[in-house]
Amino acid sequence: MIQLNEAIIGKVICHRICNDELKSIISNDTIDITNTDDNKNISEILLKPFQNSEMSYEFYHEIDIDLNVIYKISQDIYNGEDFVCKSQDIFSHLAKSSRFPNIKDGDLLIATFEDIIVENRYCEAISICKIEDKVNFIEPNYQNLQKTRVCKGISANKIDKACLIIFDQDTTIVYTTDKNRTDTQYWIEDFLSIRPKHNEYYNTKNMLTATRVFVTKEMPKVFSDVSKVDQADILNKSVSFFKNNDTFAIDEFTNDVMPEPELKEQFNEFINSYSEREGVELVDNFEISTPAVKKQARVFKNVIKLDKNFHIYVHGDNQYIKKGYDEATGMHYYQLFFKEER
Repeated sequence: MIQLNEAIIGKVICHRICNDELKSIISNDTIDITNTDDNKNISEILLKPFQNSEMSYEFYHEIDIDLNVIYKISQDIYNGEDFVCKSQDIFSHLAKSSRFPNIKDGDLLIATFEDIIVENRYCEAISICKIEDKVNFIEPNYQNLQKTRVCKGISANKIDKACLIIFDQDTTIVYTTDKNRTDTQYWIEDFLSIRPKHNEYYNTKNMLTATRVFVTKEMPKVFSDVSKVDQADILNKSVSFFKNNDTFAIDEFTNDVMPEPELKEQFNEFINSYSEREGVELVDNFEISTPAVKKQARVFKNVIKLDKNFHIYVHGDNQYIKKGYDEATGMHYYQLFFKEER
């Protein structure tokens, strides 16, 4: 995880980008941030989207990485070339990448930073933020309250798309966020041309996601007698394995979580097909990322929903819950065994 609390903003500029080119505004000057309070506030606004960033990305190009436009421009800025001119190049590239009617107009804020910490190393960085929706705020005039105005401005909570490019030794690390998922392609692919870094976070996230899809979607198709209790039990064991181990090995995982030969075989076949179908790499051995486990564990729903009356949350051993059928009422039931109420 990156640390942003010591970050110092250097230069910042704002352009206005519109589908109607005549309404676009290309700035020729940076924003004056010599005021200490302005410096701090602008820095916090532009960095807030990345406070909890875990998934990192890298620039790519099929032929030559230097042909990746944003990679090349960011390197030029890092190497000391004219910030204003290079920010205008970023504006032009975003304009070319945004030629779709559903993409909103917005303000484009570009800034440089120092002292962003990556694994105890102080790094320089560049942020690129697009704000499509502004917020209303009241600006009191205490000399003449009748002139108090309602204005529109930029809020940290309203940054729609943003990326943070960090220069760490000989490596460039990219973090990105996008609140509007309907037009992500143009931001991720057309504008930035980035892809996930294949690190421990990527590997952990993808293997947990694939496991959840297998248990909740694939198992009921292949094994007609699988119950919701069985599924919840495997989900619990899967999360426990990732929480209690530092490394992942697929044989160790399947032996621990789904030791039945037929189930293990089906899981291995599914992993191969899932990887190909979803276009993600699933490796057999990797270091486990604790932040990825925490995040993915939230979507491992081990809940059995019974009509509209009850939800059963299964957290432990499935031997203490039994399913049955009552012929007199024509209804299914569960028996729950426990030692005490809490």
